[in-house]
Amino acid sequence: HRLEIDLFNMANDLPSDCSLDISYPIIARNPKPDKSYPIPITVQLNTEIEGALYIIAPSETPEVKIKYIARKFKTLKSIKPGSSAGEFIVSIRLQNTGNVELENITFKDKIPTNFRLTNFYPMDLKYKLVQAENESELNFKIEEIKAETVLKIEYHCSGSGEYPRYEPVVNVEGRKDSILKTAEKPEKSITRTPETDTTSLSETLTMSNKSEILDVIRNLEKNIRPGIRAIEVGNLIEYSRDLITEIARIGPLLHQIGQIAREYKELGDKIIVGELHDKLLQNINEWKKKIS
Repeated sequence: HRLEIDLFNMANDLPSDCSLDISYPIIARNPKPDKSYPIPITVQLNTEIEGALYIIAPSETPEVKIKYIARKFKTLKSIKPGSSAGEFIVSIRLQNTGNVELENITFKDKIPTNFRLTNFYPMDLKYKLVQAENESELNFKIEEIKAETVLKIEYHCSGSGEYPRYEPVVNVEGRKDSILKTAEKPEKSITRTPETDTTSLSETLTMSNKSEILDVIRNLEKNIRPGIRAIEVGNLIEYSRDLITEIARIGPLLHQIGQIAREYKELGDKIIVGELHDKLLQNINEWKKKIS
């Protein structure tokens, strides 16, 4: 970090025996308490009629003083019964109530014995399930939570018996370049695709829900015009998924739609023709069949 300050015609503004104070705040992310931060200063002076520069520097290099700001972070967890027997909805609120962003937040929470994860929101947040004896553990990582913002996480679990309450373990690791990496044993993990039961999707929806969702999918199909770019398709599919989410939480299908939206967006400006177009219409027809 380099700071240059140019001052001109100071003879009238800065008389003899006066001092000039300059304040310039620098935000230090994860500063180390046992490390000094020297700040070399060089002053170059000249007269109104320029000649050779007069250069002066402090005999001892000044050091920046670190002011530590305590993180203000809260984790709130609630558990409530779902719409079907044996289903529970776990809601997590990660609140950054401070005035600095938080980076690289790791989250761990237990999935009780006799229960399995069935849905997870937001769907674009990657997670994994780690096996631990008779229980599994839900793990995910958040890159950043802005100052004075709240991140909401929700996941559904199905099983039998009472759903015991566990307190999640949340750590704010800070910037990646400040984390000391240590060797860890590889964890045994399973696929992140939520499990589903044998009940068909259409059986879980009301007639009104089906009609509204089919209208959304048909409207998506109408907007697939000739010459459309892949990124536009991805945005349309993502928008349609969000509309469907407001109608009904049909996790497995929403997860699939979200995944396909990401695949098209990764293709960028590629024109959707031929095999890509046929595959897209095939996906849309499959969604309509699952709802019908």
